[in-house]
Amino acid sequence: MKEKYVKDEPIASRLYDKITDFVESYEALESVDYSIVNAAAYAYAQFVKLQVEITERGAVHVTKTGYTQVNGYFTAGQKYWNQYLDAVKHLGLSPLARSKMESTFDKTAKDYKQDPIAQMLKNSKRDEADA
Repeated sequence: MKEKYVKDEPIASRLYDKITDFVESYEALESVDYSIVNAAAYAYAQFVKLQVEITERGAVHVTKTGYTQVNGYFTAGQKYWNQYLDAVKHLGLSPLARSKMESTFDKTAKDYKQDPIAQMLKNSKRDEADA
């Protein structure tokens, strides 16, 4: 469910695809998560655009009166970067969140293999399929 504003931004569109592929690989992407993916991808694309401006103009500039001022592009870029970071944390994309997800999935798989009732149910489904 890629939104039009993400489709129209090449960087956002590519990142959206990468994020959804990654989270789907954990079978953890739900329909309610697409708004977060869209927000993350768009925020990152805007951050990249602003970084280009900052590279050209500098993070700080001096006004006509000699006052040193932070470039507005820098301030906006920080806000987009923070939006991106907040969104990806909700999706489990930080290194810490990934390690927790992997640990949870491994534990679930191990528990399932060791659970005699789960094994009995699994075997009974095979028996029904064979009949």
